[in-house]
Amino acid sequence: MNRGALGLIWDALSSMAQDGSRYIRVGGESMRLPKAMVWIVVDELPMRIAMYAYAARILILSIIISVFTAVFLYLALRWLVIRPLQDLSSDMTAFRRAPEEAGTERAPTQRDDEIGVVDREFQNLQRELRASLRQKSRLAEVGSATNKINHDLRNMLSTARLLSDRLARSDDERTRALAPTILNTIDRAARLASDAIEYVRDRPAPRLTTLDLADLVDEAGIALQEQGEDSTPNIVRSWLNEVGEGCTARADRDLLYRVFVNLGRNAFEAGATTVIVRSRTNGAYLLVDVADNGPGVPQAVTAQLFRPFATGGRPGGAGLGLAIARDLVRNHGGDIALAETGPSGTTFRFTLPLGET
Repeated sequence: MNRGALGLIWDALSSMAQDGSRYIRVGGESMRLPKAMVWIVVDELPMRIAMYAYAARILILSIIISVFTAVFLYLALRWLVIRPLQDLSSDMTAFRRAPEEAGTERAPTQRDDEIGVVDREFQNLQRELRASLRQKSRLAEVGSATNKINHDLRNMLSTARLLSDRLARSDDERTRALAPTILNTIDRAARLASDAIEYVRDRPAPRLTTLDLADLVDEAGIALQEQGEDSTPNIVRSWLNEVGEGCTARADRDLLYRVFVNLGRNAFEAGATTVIVRSRTNGAYLLVDVADNGPGVPQAVTAQLFRPFATGGRPGGAGLGLAIARDLVRNHGGDIALAETGPSGTTFRFTLPLGET
């Protein structure tokens, strides 16, 4: 009878599991005597003993192969995976404890697999973050020094303004003609100092209240028109409030007032004569548009418009108005962007959450 591999294995295991005396009898017809049967009887015990010995040798060989495989696999995993991950983990821990200290950096690995890519990218990230942190530390030191310098500068400018007021009352006509120019220069310098102090100062969390947006827009417009009359009284500036009656916003009134003043002052100083403020709701946000009829933002500076000290070529400005406005809006949970610009004017749009932030 022909049996498959599994059947033969089962027969061998069955024979090895037996105990006692058993015999194997094999029979067949005789080649010489056609009608005779030839039987061979063999004792099974010696065969079982041989099978036990063979199974023991196979077991020992399998254990040796398994041990060698396990050791090789352990060494391979430790060399290829565990050690690189331990080095990467040590670098992360050291970087977390002292992110600004360069320390001893490992040479970049030459592996092309995922671990090699992660190791190289983490080292690049370390270098970039360290450079950024060092730069920010220097900027913080400069900002702290600037804060102290600006305090003294504003005191000096206040004294200079008092002296300029006396020049404006001088009997000399040429001296009186120079007084407004001196006053405008002093006001501009004082505003630059104030903007620099405001930008480096930590901003408190907004104290949210429900306010009448139209009333706040009117208040900002009055302040901007008064500032314009003091600086250049020959130019007529229009501040149009098209915010609907009953439109409310959930915001800090003082901070939102500064947003409108910064946007409006930037528009007027850029050459606009009319600024229109509109609002509408869009889902969970209140959208506020501040549009002007100025010459538009140059294409070369649109990408860095909200970066600090980006003036766009406009003389006399520090380039902090839009940066401060963006920070104030983001503190409320919204954002600000350049909606459109062109020769006919520019529109800035910022959003405020309608609910709690």
